[in-house]
Formats: sequence, C-alpha cells, structure tokens
Amino acid sequence: MHIEYTPRGLLANLFRQGRKVAALFLLCVLGGVVYIVVAKPVYEASGSLLVKFGHNTPEQITHTGAEGGGIISQDDRREIMQSNLDILQSQSLLLDLVNETGPEKIYPGITEKVGTHDSPVQEAVRRLVSTDLTIKAAQSSNVIDIKMQNEDPELAARFIKRLMEVYIAKQAEIYDKPQTAFLAEQVKQASAKLEASQKKLEEFREKKGISSLDQELVELQRQRSEAGTASLETMDSAWDKLSDLQSEEKRLRAIYLSGSPEVIRAHQNVMLAETQLNSRQGDLKARAGSMTAKINRRIGVLEKERRAYDDLVRQVEIDEKNYKNYQANSEEAQINESLKQKNITSVVVVDEPVVPVKPAYPRKLLVLALSLLAGTVLSIGTALVCEVYDQRFTAPEQIESALGIPVMASFNRDERYV
Repeated sequence: MHIEYTPRGLLANLFRQGRKVAALFLLCVLGGVVYIVVAKPVYEASGSLLVKFGHNTPEQITHTGAEGGGIISQDDRREIMQSNLDILQSQSLLLDLVNETGPEKIYPGITEKVGTHDSPVQEAVRRLVSTDLTIKAAQSSNVIDIKMQNEDPELAARFIKRLMEVYIAKQAEIYDKPQTAFLAEQVKQASAKLEASQKKLEEFREKKGISSLDQELVELQRQRSEAGTASLETMDSAWDKLSDLQSEEKRLRAIYLSGSPEVIRAHQNVMLAETQLNSRQGDLKARAGSMTAKINRRIGVLEKERRAYDDLVRQVEIDEKNYKNYQANSEEAQINESLKQKNITSVVVVDEPVVPVKPAYPRKLLVLALSLLAGTVLSIGTALVCEVYDQRFTAPEQIESALGIPVMASFNRDERYV
C-alpha cells in the first residue's frame, strides 16, 4: 500500500499501528529492564606493574655488549616487554594459580558444567585467558596493566595480587639466576688463556728482538733517512771548505808571484783538502751504504715476521676482551644474586589491586539506553512494514494513488450501525 513519507503521513501510520508500536517498544524496554534486574553483577579489579630498564636491572635484561651495558634499543625494549607479558600469561603460571585458588571459587559450578569431558582447572584457565583476564602493555610504556572480571570482587582483587606475587617470583627465577659458579669458572679459564697468549707474545718478542714492531719500523725508516741526510751534509761542508781554499789561492795568485811562499802554501792547502774530500767521500759512501743495508735487512726481517707478530697481538687483544667480558658478567651476577636474596627485581608493583565497590557489568544506563533505542527503531520499522503490506485503504490519498481519480468526499464509519 502507498505510504506518504511526510511527518504527518508517518505519524498517521504510527497511530494506525499504535498497538503494535507500543507492544514492541514496551517489549524491548521490558527486556532491558529484566536483563538489568536478573543479570549477576560482574566486578573488575585492576593492578599494574613497572618493568625497569637501566644499569641497576639484571644483566640478562640490560646488557647489550661489553661497551654498551645498560643501553637498549626500542626493539630490545619491545622484546623484553613481550617476554614479560608471555610470562604473565603462561599456562604453567595460571594453572598453578587456579589450582591454588580453586576453580570452583573462581567460577562456581564449573565442575558440573565440564563434567567428565574436561578438567575444571583447564576450563577455568581458558575462560580467564579468553574473556575475564586482560594483560596488556602500552606501546611506548614500561607499565603492564592487569585486569580481571569476576562476580566476587574480593576474589578478583586477591587473584590479581597473587598473580603479581607469583609473576615477580617467576621473573626473578628466570632472569635473575646468576650462575655465579659457572661465570667464576669462565673467568678463571679466560684468565689462563690470556696469560698463555701474553706469554707467547713475550717469547716471540725476545726471540726476534722486537719490542713493538710498528714503532721499530718507524724508527728504522727515520734512521735510514737521517743516514743519507747526514752524509750529504758532511759532503756539503767539505765542498764548502774546499771552495773557500780555492778562492783564497786565487786571491793570493792575483797579489803575489806564482813562486811566492804564500801562493805555494795556499796551493798545498787546496791539494790537501781535495785529497781529504776524495777520501772522506768514499768513506762516507761506504759507511752510509753499510748502515742503509743493515737497516734494510732489519726492516726485511720485521716485515717477514709481521704476520706472526700481528696474529699473536690480535690473540692477546681477543683474550683480554673476553676476560673483561666474563669478569664484568661475573660481578653483575654476584650483584644480581644479592638482589635476589633481598627480593629486589627489575619489576615493581605500581598499582596494588583493591576490592572494587561498583560492578563493571551490567552497565545499567547503557543497557537501558540501548533497549530504548532498539524499541524505537524496531517499533517504527514494524509499523512501516505493516503499512506496506496492508491492502486496505485508510486515507483518501491512497485511493487517489491507486485509482488515479480525486476523492470528492469521505466519512467515518459509525461503529453503532455495523
């Protein structure tokens, strides 16, 4: 049947289907009220833990290298937080806790529900993990939030508190196990290995006469360069002296006769200087060549032994680094053992769980609002559907739409004459 989609037409349709609209609306509202009255209240207890990062936390958590202890990356932080979340939600931890509390106390009647098909403890753990226990951490926070919903508010708070205690003990057992005896043995072995490699290096140095190969090579090259420079300087000095004597002889020849004693003496000095220069030149060349050859031979020996020397030095550096790593780990393990004995871990309780006063579910105002909304939508929709499938004419407009002719007059039916 034709429906007039105007405010007046819609209101008219609703009034014509008034009984159905009222019945459906009241039914939805009544259903919401019944649910609020009948539903058992569920309470939510919550608590939070802080996972500390820093140089005071256990070595297994913060150590990232011999030279970078206490500094962790964002990826490492996420992995650590996820590891702690996995421990909190581990099956073994929850099974022990449910056994300790009792599945019937957590979920009354669960034993009858599962019967002989399953274990009440296993079913209680599944319900906790799937619906009632929420454990999560913010992406950029070191705080882990724990929430539990249960009909018993005291049990919910007590369960979360006990979960925190068991988790901290478990976390300390997993992360803070120092293994001091093992690390002490590793330190002892690393120390012996370092002493052996140092001894080999010293024996090699004594045998080959090497103190420091690189420094000795630099010194030999400097001596070789200085030997050549010293020879050139000596020769230059001798040539300068000979040149001075020749100039003096030339000056005297310009003043005196060639047979004069002064000229003869100057000439003899020049001849003597030339003889000494030739003799010294050969001697210097021989000495410089001998020294250079000796230095070159020593450089060749050092270059030949370089590989063996470098291998020994590298082994000493590796053994020393390993020894320092084991020594640092051993010291940190001893500190962790002391912390564990005093019940100090990298996890602290930030927010202790308290017994909730108001139930978290059902949310009465929300249920009531949803029931009102559902009743309104359902009743209006039902009224429109009934009008569409109603074949009777209830308004002049419907006749005009169906027959295509105007309605001249209409009158109401008098129930008295029916």
